[in-house]
Amino acid sequence: MTRFPSLPDVPTMHELGYTDVVADVFYGLYVTKGTPAPVVEALSSLLNKARSNPATATRLLDQFNFNTGGSDTPVVFQQYMEEEYARFERLAEELQLVGMKDK
Repeated sequence: MTRFPSLPDVPTMHELGYTDVVADVFYGLYVTKGTPAPVVEALSSLLNKARSNPATATRLLDQFNFNTGGSDTPVVFQQYMEEEYARFERLAEELQLVGMKDK
């Protein structure tokens, strides 16, 4: 767990003793279902190239607390999103939140 660079004096949830809290921030680029694979791969490649540019990375981190580290593929991002959806669905059921779809 790391603190936001622009808020170095604000402790993380983990530092405050909330060790079970999982709250990730993610960013992703979505395309319409059925977008041809070469287009998806080209967009992914260009996005990862922009993320790896030091000037871009510094600006995004300084202005938006957006850490550009890492380099996901479309497959890895889709898997991550499916896992997150399932995790939040389990949490909503556990908390008996209203609006759950019938199974």
